Amino acid sequence: MSIKYRLKNYSKINSQVERLRERIETLQDRMYSLKSSSDMSEIQANGGNSDKIATNVALLADLEEAYLDELNKLLEEQVYIETMIKGLDPVERLLIRAKYIDGLQWESICNIIGYSWAQTHRIHSHALEKLGNIAQDSK
Repeated sequence: MSIKYRLKNYSKINSQVERLRERIETLQDRMYSLKSSSDMSEIQANGGNSDKIATNVALLADLEEAYLDELNKLLEEQVYIETMIKGLDPVERLLIRAKYIDGLQWESICNIIGYSWAQTHRIHSHALEKLGNIAQDSK
């Protein structure tokens, strides 16, 4: 997978991380709710549904584990990208973060880094080449 492809996916990874965190929180709320309904007085009132409740809690825990595994993979990818970016010069880091992490347009990036459009694109090309070399060296 090319470094440019990975950079382009960074903002999508951020969105996925946020959605997974929300899902995990929702699952934890459901598990807590089910666990508290497994109180003895509730079990007696429901005619002994403790097996169903325990099964549901276990299924929710399995789903939570799957979400946590996916979240871990996404966060590892973000760490990989951030580690690569650290190998760049300050202006290159600023440009790459502005473009791929913040999703800014070229005009805004030119203003931020203080270079012309043409020079900004040269810096961008050089930064991508450097990131490719860093990625190759880390293998």
